[in-house]
Amino acid sequence: MTKSDGAWRKSTYSSATGQCVEVRRVVSGRVLVRDGKNPAAGSVGLSRQAWERFLGTARDTPQTA
Repeated sequence: MTKSDGAWRKSTYSSATGQCVEVRRVVSGRVLVRDGKNPAAGSVGLSRQAWERFLGTARDTPQTA
């Protein structure tokens, strides 16, 4: 288990039906990502740089309905 400096936070784009991504920064600087509907399934750890690249790509990609 990794020591954390923050609580899990839900994405601001989460839906009211509970479909969401949750993120958490840990002491090492890594970012953990998990499915908010199934937190027991575990999380994926990303480096800070990988997380920032992901966010940049997500912001620059047009959303489809």
